[in-house]
Amino acid sequence: MIRIAIVTLISLAVAGCSKESAKTPAAVETTTLSPEQAGSATGASEPLSAFTLAHPTTIASAFGGVCYVDGKSGLRCFDSSDGCIAKPPKGKFASISGTEEYACGLAADGKISCWGRGGPEVLEIRQARQVSVQKPHSCALEADGSIQCWGRDFEGSLEVPEGKFTQVAVGHHHTCALREDKSIACWGWNTSKQTAAPAGEYVFVTSGLQRSCAIDAEGKIVCWGDNTDSPPGTFTQVALGSSRTCALRSDGEAVCWGYRIEGFATMSGGPFVEVSEECARTATGTIECFAPGSANNVDDGSSRYPDASGSCGPPTAPPDEAVVVRRPWIDDAMKLVRANDFEAIESARDHVTKADIPAFVEEYFKLTEWEDKTSLVDLLQDHHEAAMDPMMRDALAVPDCEYDSCWATRAVALSYFDGDFDKFMAYFSDHKLAKQRIEERLAEFKGSP
Repeated sequence: MIRIAIVTLISLAVAGCSKESAKTPAAVETTTLSPEQAGSATGASEPLSAFTLAHPTTIASAFGGVCYVDGKSGLRCFDSSDGCIAKPPKGKFASISGTEEYACGLAADGKISCWGRGGPEVLEIRQARQVSVQKPHSCALEADGSIQCWGRDFEGSLEVPEGKFTQVAVGHHHTCALREDKSIACWGWNTSKQTAAPAGEYVFVTSGLQRSCAIDAEGKIVCWGDNTDSPPGTFTQVALGSSRTCALRSDGEAVCWGYRIEGFATMSGGPFVEVSEECARTATGTIECFAPGSANNVDDGSSRYPDASGSCGPPTAPPDEAVVVRRPWIDDAMKLVRANDFEAIESARDHVTKADIPAFVEEYFKLTEWEDKTSLVDLLQDHHEAAMDPMMRDALAVPDCEYDSCWATRAVALSYFDGDFDKFMAYFSDHKLAKQRIEERLAEFKGSP
């Protein structure tokens, strides 16, 4: 069996399910957290009294890294660079759901605690059995079987149908939920038929980027929307990410497919009891993730948390039980940059965080080809951080080329220094204006201290 190393880019728009048919399974090379490092999965929750949680998850992708429930110290999250990240709340938690810059933890008593930035303000929900979050909107399954959703109401994403439910799964501007009669109801954005749930009886449902998947009564995975690929066999859980999907077989084997995975690949280190789109967890609490273990992929003390004023303090010391794997997706993004894969870069752009900028700027000045530099500028065009100034100054000097990318790079850099990206099209379409403004900007920089 061939072993392949997988590095994750959370934002690539391959939309999770690979277009390729199943080939010979390959074992995914993983990095391991010991039970002592990760905490016991069974010790993550307090005893429940009046009700039980629905499909609790103890690992989740969030903040460009990994968040997980540790039975000894509650929630832990670590970013993938030395940026400032939102500190998780204190306390004991039994379940977690996360997205790029926002996450919610669910305590064993049904109380929801959310943190991060850009996420919808959580509703006052007295007792939730489950919480599922995305940046545009989030939903919670209440103890009585009803569902409450909050956030941005895009194409009816907050319009929950009537009835009682046993599970809820929030995707990108759409949601699917499992009814008490085991049928599936979906609502919201339907651009790729991601809310057109198939008829039948199901035991599990999940939603992702313009697609959804479920496990039927026989344990088979059924997907609908943007991509319908799924592996053969019987399963108990499936998790959708932006670029990959992982599922848990009935025998505890974790199978993943999607971006940079040929066919359906099995993770080493099982058997497992839980999967996310990036990691899997054993019954003893050991966590396996796709990223290879190195100083850049663990909690090495470089994570920083903001203080009450919002300022970022010095690096935190690593926890006593040091290591959680963090995804080095910047390396994977740079592979796209060097390949000049503009379609994938455009899809990844929305998921670049402020914490990623210093690393990307450092990578920019390692590039020797202007075509590669234009690709990286394209990836970062939605950001305006002071750390980007040297890169954007350099980008103003991009030489003429036969492609529109040169003019696009100039337009991005000019708009960046103007502080107004609405001017992009004016600079992009009017080359004379762009050259004039470049000369003016370069003269300003030359005269500045």
